[in-house]
Amino acid sequence: MQSEASCEIPSPTEHGFLARGLVYQGLRDFAALRLPGGLPSLIEVLPADVAGLLGGTLLASEWYEALPVLAVANAAARLADQTLRDYMFANARWQGERDLGALQKIFLGAPSPEEVVRRLPAASDHYFNFGGGEAVLIGTRTMRLSKRQIPRPLVDWFQGICLGFADMVLTRAGARNLVMDFVSSEAESAESVTLYFEISWT
Repeated sequence: MQSEASCEIPSPTEHGFLARGLVYQGLRDFAALRLPGGLPSLIEVLPADVAGLLGGTLLASEWYEALPVLAVANAAARLADQTLRDYMFANARWQGERDLGALQKIFLGAPSPEEVVRRLPAASDHYFNFGGGEAVLIGTRTMRLSKRQIPRPLVDWFQGICLGFADMVLTRAGARNLVMDFVSSEAESAESVTLYFEISWT
């Protein structure tokens, strides 16, 4: 765990890949609500160190190592009898709804779904020290979203959370007939990749 006294985001190059306690809280609380057997069934099947992290005191704004989220998410998806991407889509959509008040400073006043998509990269800072990027218009109500510095082990997991979160905020912004998908990746280094998504709506 790393404490962050200021609003500055730690660099992945210097500090490794980090997630705020808020991410682990969301995984834990969603599992408690949705899994057969609730949270105890998940804790029981996790490696001891990950179980200790998930079952311990998690401070929402503190920085924690990000890679253990994969063990948590994979185990939860198996217990739910879902793919990792489908489980994390639902988890991220649920958590996005729960966190919406804290995200108002990012999305408040966005006049259109297009502007919401443009602001999606900024939302990553609320949860991670990676995943920034940009959104560009490539057609009528069609945009390409890039997410940078995604740890290679977390690619499938991150696809699910990115699509689930985007689905939530765009639906709230009035987008209809949403079509969203991961389209490609580009290697950055031995540790990370850039992911590209396309989003369209009516």
